[in-house]
Amino acid sequence: MLPTTRLSDGRRRAIVSAASVVALAALAVGCSGAESPTSPTSANGAYVAPASDLTADITYAFWDETQKAAIEANVAGFNELYPNIKVNLDVTSWEGYWTKLQTQASSDTLADLFWLNGALRNPGGGGVTRRRWRGPR
Repeated sequence: MLPTTRLSDGRRRAIVSAASVVALAALAVGCSGAESPTSPTSANGAYVAPASDLTADITYAFWDETQKAAIEANVAGFNELYPNIKVNLDVTSWEGYWTKLQTQASSDTLADLFWLNGALRNPGGGGVTRRRWRGPR
């Protein structure tokens, strides 16, 4: 068994914050409606940011109430670039989070963006992400 190191709360918040910004930016790219939805690049292969006038209403689900303030700060920064994308935060306790994901995935009401950090597990045997994933659009 490999030794484990417990991250400090500050470092863990920084990692979660960075991951949140990256995830929100990736979601913006996915909502951009660019000519090639699987490749947001120019003819020379350089990254092209999605237009700042995108409009969307998305849900971001996570299980750690203590991270809510940091995520709200990240969303505020994201909304400086994309003011027309409303991000709804859906916080659920750890105890109910995995059951909620499974239920939402089976009823096609899964959040647009959600946490799968910690022990990646398959609580229902069918694969939460496998049922929801429909490939690049």
